[in-house]
Amino acid sequence: MKKRIFAALLCVIMLFGMLPITALAAEPKTIYVDATFGNDKNDGSKDFPYATVVKAVTEADSGDTIQLGEGNYTLYGVKSETTTKGKDLTFVGQGVDKTAWNIGAEVPDPDYFGTEYNSDYSFDGAGTVTFRNMTLRSGTVDYLGFARINETVVENCTINGETCYWGYTSATFTNTIFNCPNGRYALWTYSSPTMTFENCTFNSSDKVINVYTDYGAGKQDITVNFENCTVNNELSILGSIFGTKQVLNVNDSNMGNYKYIINISGDNKVSGISVDSTTCSRLFGFGGKASTNNTGRLDVFIENTQVWGDGKRVGEHAQNFSTGSYDNGKAPGKLNQYTEGYKDNAFTIDETKWEWNEENDCYTRTASRTCDYCGYNENKEENGYLVSYDLNGGEPAENEDYTEEIVAEGTPIALKAAPSKDGYVFAGWSDGDTTYNAGDAVTVEHAMTFTAQWKLEGEEIIAGMTGLLTVAGLGTDDHIAYVYGYPDGTVRPNGTITRAEVTTIFYRLLTSARRDEIFTSENSFRDVNSSMWYNKATSSMAAGGYIQGYADGTFGANKPITRAEFVCLAARFATKTTGFASYTDVDNGHWAARSIAICASNGWVQGYEDGTFRPDQPITRAEAMTIINRMLGRGVSKGYVCKGAVRYTDNDPGSWYYFEVLEATNDHEYRNARPFEQWIRATILRSYDMDKYERP
Repeated sequence: MKKRIFAALLCVIMLFGMLPITALAAEPKTIYVDATFGNDKNDGSKDFPYATVVKAVTEADSGDTIQLGEGNYTLYGVKSETTTKGKDLTFVGQGVDKTAWNIGAEVPDPDYFGTEYNSDYSFDGAGTVTFRNMTLRSGTVDYLGFARINETVVENCTINGETCYWGYTSATFTNTIFNCPNGRYALWTYSSPTMTFENCTFNSSDKVINVYTDYGAGKQDITVNFENCTVNNELSILGSIFGTKQVLNVNDSNMGNYKYIINISGDNKVSGISVDSTTCSRLFGFGGKASTNNTGRLDVFIENTQVWGDGKRVGEHAQNFSTGSYDNGKAPGKLNQYTEGYKDNAFTIDETKWEWNEENDCYTRTASRTCDYCGYNENKEENGYLVSYDLNGGEPAENEDYTEEIVAEGTPIALKAAPSKDGYVFAGWSDGDTTYNAGDAVTVEHAMTFTAQWKLEGEEIIAGMTGLLTVAGLGTDDHIAYVYGYPDGTVRPNGTITRAEVTTIFYRLLTSARRDEIFTSENSFRDVNSSMWYNKATSSMAAGGYIQGYADGTFGANKPITRAEFVCLAARFATKTTGFASYTDVDNGHWAARSIAICASNGWVQGYEDGTFRPDQPITRAEAMTIINRMLGRGVSKGYVCKGAVRYTDNDPGSWYYFEVLEATNDHEYRNARPFEQWIRATILRSYDMDKYERP
């Protein structure tokens, strides 16, 4: 029996021997400390807390959390060998206004100014030490901090004073406020190979973070991560005269074969900081000492894109970033450019006047621009585009100027302040594709018109620019070319146009559904047969009731169409069929009087300056195109034609019809309607089956 018991015990011992040590380790625990009501003879529980943090860390195991009550705490002067060495510890306070921790002596020893011996060695040899929800207090001299901790983590804290020593492997600060001493840094990157700041706020006076070390210099790369932080700098008298240090002030002169690596990302806000004359940045620089502190051992990345390396800028001076944002208090909107010169538009510019460039359909000039901050100079040919605003019935905001202006291509602009309109709420500026808020940053790449969008008070219905088209049966969405030029490169805008040509134009502009509905190749005209190029168009349009022949049964396809005949055809597409027009040569008894009145009331036709309409005069090709453009709500203007447009040799840029002809003779994608139409690109928009619909 004894042998069986011994064998069973031996099996149990062997089983435990096979288990990993961690399986037997105690679960991390929380130890409570209360400086006011605790007692070190207690057990450190929530109901019976210790009085001192010394007792808590002595009793703590690695991984434990020490919950601190209200009051002031420190371990300064306590040796780490029996308290914190080799341990991972987390200290949690009751809030920054209730719990405080003193880093080092309350008053640093003057005999040790400028040395590491003012540092706090209470965590010498500790693993990861975390501080949460408290105020950390340091002095106002160099070389303070927690010496020889492996890693430090600070979360939701306030740090008062200057520090140099944090984690010797890494230091991470999250949601933490740094209150810098007057004229001194918040901290140095002195001992930490990796230092990370996330969602931190720095309240500074001319200095913020000193990216410098001598302890780790020439031993390893040192990385600083700066994300979603805010810097509020209050200029001192000296700072206002001589300038401040940059947020990340770098001295890389002693790094040997290693580098500082700065990663900037997210939404950062900086105010009151001077621009470095070398980096052209407020975020990083050499504090006016580039001649000694910029030795090519610094790499800077913004949103994972390198902007600085080998002692100079990498990429364009105007480099912009599609993610993140950076507002220094001067830059308009949400601009996120690296150099402050472009962010602040701080340039001394010597430029020629804008001149219209017909070939590129934009303005051009030669500009010499010198950055006021870093002296960067660029000479280049610039394209410029018209930027205009349509208040859409609104009233201008006070002290805001909505006058159209020419803006250089690639220039970010901040959209104007919101206008007002009785009974409506401003819903944004629309460029036809996107609706923006007032103040948003938009980069100008082409001519742009921003139209005010409105919604009724208390409703979500947008009352922006709406179509006023009153046509039925015509395709108004696709802006197809409906007039083709001649083989000699002309379009003959002042020439006449025949009845067959006009009929075919309207036939091509029909919606696909309407064209299929009336399609036929048979007609009753005695001068139109199936061998003629216009037969199908003429037959179908007659079947649809759009055209009529003469009393003798002919169509007169090759006759120049008169202005009266043209408007009679156009009026048959109108949905608004009432109206009045007064012309000296068209009385109520004229056979085309009603059609002329319909087209005039729809805004499609106008008379001449002498008050006549001249109904029997042949209409010119330019006049026909203009009327059709008005019917379709189409109409591009100067500065809004895209590259690649077809241009005919006899379409005079100085003529009244120049843009009407461009509109009629080019397939194009667009935004907005007449008179604010903007072309996006010239492209073939649809496949039209000529064999089926036109060819004999």
